[in-house]
Amino acid sequence: MKIGVDIDGVILDLGSKVCEIFNSLYDTNYTKNDVKRWEFFRDWEVPEEIIYDIFDKAYQQSSTIALIDNDAPHILEKLHKVHDLDLVTARNKKFESHLVDRLNFLEIRKGVQYGDLIHVEPKPYDAKIALNYEILIDDNPNLIKPIIIFPKKKLLLFEQPWNRNLEEKENVKKVKNWKQIEGLLIN
Repeated sequence: MKIGVDIDGVILDLGSKVCEIFNSLYDTNYTKNDVKRWEFFRDWEVPEEIIYDIFDKAYQQSSTIALIDNDAPHILEKLHKVHDLDLVTARNKKFESHLVDRLNFLEIRKGVQYGDLIHVEPKPYDAKIALNYEILIDDNPNLIKPIIIFPKKKLLLFEQPWNRNLEEKENVKKVKNWKQIEGLLIN
């Protein structure tokens, strides 16, 4: 199977880093659990451009972003042995060296845990659906509606506070951790 795996929110805990930077700039105390929807900046009453700047700062600090799940590197390796697996990110390509350095440090390496690192534009949100993957593993709730019209494609929606209240669909399955992903795709 051809599988596309998102990085931020699925492998790396970018949400916590974004909150940390936001809190230091605005003297707030948000946590990732306070992010109730994808476009959370509206709830926090800041322009989208400011949030994009904060994301850029977080990308520059990739060396300090933690894994979402310590099982991810090992399970990615197992998946890559039996599936054609790529990492797919909406991060700006100018931050690729920061990202690759962090992934390598966390023992997520090209050729071992994944085939290629694919960049897509952050919008439209459904750009990943158009790629040639049978399965996407992602935390973006905006992928649910467009993937429904492609019944041969599947979305494993990695549970995060911003997608927790959404329901599964015929080709959308919620997953809580990498062990669950392993159970669905290997066992």
